[in-house]
Amino acid sequence: MPIFTQPEGDAADFLETSRDELAKKYGIEQFEYPFPDSQIKHIGFNPKEQTWYGWSHRAIYGFKVGDEITKGHAAAQDPNYPSERALPVGFKAKTLDDARRMAAAFADAVS
Repeated sequence: MPIFTQPEGDAADFLETSRDELAKKYGIEQFEYPFPDSQIKHIGFNPKEQTWYGWSHRAIYGFKVGDEITKGHAAAQDPNYPSERALPVGFKAKTLDDARRMAAAFADAVS
């Protein structure tokens, strides 16, 4: 069940109400910073679905165990735009920690 959506309103409006909206719409109960140097909590976990979500003001996407990063995915490494936080094509979530890494990479890529 991939999720990809663009919230209505501008980034400031979305960021101010994101926690309540995301909890209600996606069942996210646990909000976290994707990386230690992050300023905003752009990832969250839905315990019922066992899904980690990553988002920005532009998009949201859910990752579960078994999901794989494919060529062209926002979280995938791109030789034209190198990033230490992107994941290699073929990276597969074997654990919930892997799914969290995917959500963090996605959130970083779409920020």
